[in-house]
Amino acid sequence: MHVKCVQPLRNDRVHSRDRCRRSAVVFPGATVLFGRIVPPLTRTILLTHTAPPDFDLRQGAGRGGYGILRPLPPDVPFVFIAFAGSYTMRRFGHRTSGIAKSRGFTLIELMIVLAIIGVLVMAGVPYLQSYLVRARVVEGLGAAASAKALVSENAMHGAPFNSGWQAPSATDNVNAVSIDAVSGNVTVAYTQRAGDGALVLVPTSAAADGSPKALTVGKAPEGQIVWTCYAQGREGAPNGATLPGKLAPPECRAAAVTGKSG
Repeated sequence: MHVKCVQPLRNDRVHSRDRCRRSAVVFPGATVLFGRIVPPLTRTILLTHTAPPDFDLRQGAGRGGYGILRPLPPDVPFVFIAFAGSYTMRRFGHRTSGIAKSRGFTLIELMIVLAIIGVLVMAGVPYLQSYLVRARVVEGLGAAASAKALVSENAMHGAPFNSGWQAPSATDNVNAVSIDAVSGNVTVAYTQRAGDGALVLVPTSAAADGSPKALTVGKAPEGQIVWTCYAQGREGAPNGATLPGKLAPPECRAAAVTGKSG
């Protein structure tokens, strides 16, 4: 039993497990084998083999770019086809030009991905900045909690609303927290990092008819004290409310009254 083979193009080595002698027929151009169209080739080499009984037809393509187009029973001639053109290089990737094409395509993909990431980052930066500022604004509302408690206590005892108030030290986000002695309004002034504005918390109590009523120094509130947060642009906001509504919490720009004193 013997096998006929061929020395492939460009001095490639035949990848096989047998010993053979050279015999080949060279055809130019494209061809059709077993109903499959082979793209135009620079050269096409058809190799006829006589398969040994133990030859495994399920073996894949060899290093030389050979592929079994159709499995046949043992001892029956079958056809190997070797491509010396771009089709073979793209299929098996063992040529330098094929590797270069693959790397070039990968580089294009990488550039596209980087461009998409850049667009997403540019679109998301403003939203991220707004999110960070809103988080810093919440810090100021936390600092105002002690001021609100003091105003409620002074209102119950008829003392000036800012009596006994000790303002906290300034932070990176909050410049100051102050209490108006007459109205009891609590003003939270923010630094540039937190929007460079101010929120005003206004205390009111419920009147006999249920409507909100401003507190009066020296007079106990008629009902429970309710706090309303005002940002710039909210209806009824005091002049000191200068923080833009888009940077304020929802309760500071909504229409409903929120928050009650403890």
